[in-house]
Amino acid sequence: MNSIEQFSVNGNENGLYEVLKDAFYQPTMIKVITKINDWINDGCKVFAYLEDEELLGAIIVRESTSEVIIECIGVNNRRRGSGIGSELVKYIQGICCKQLFAETDDSAIGFYRKIGFNSNKVVKHYKNGDIVRYECGLMNKMF
Repeated sequence: MNSIEQFSVNGNENGLYEVLKDAFYQPTMIKVITKINDWINDGCKVFAYLEDEELLGAIIVRESTSEVIIECIGVNNRRRGSGIGSELVKYIQGICCKQLFAETDDSAIGFYRKIGFNSNKVVKHYKNGDIVRYECGLMNKMF
């Protein structure tokens, strides 16, 4: 049976690492779990896609009075392309009634465009070079 529910990091570090690691640059277990805990300590919520109690996907969101920002989303490698990421975004849409925003790179922009996000290409300048990012937005269909 499939479900999406708010999720606790404690005791689930390995599963969260597996579904979210590809959203990080040079991921390590410590780096990924530290960042997730930082987001949670800053008020973000983690929602998990579970199938028969197995963690297959997760989304971390930050909600303000006017918008929801997707900080991170990921799906287990063996289940990518099966609609889990889309289901996670639809779930957030269904509970928030606000515009969704995300920032991503070339590797995930296709996912966001496929599920209806508009995007603007942004070049970010760092001392080691420029990086192309995309600022994405999706108006909630409930508006």
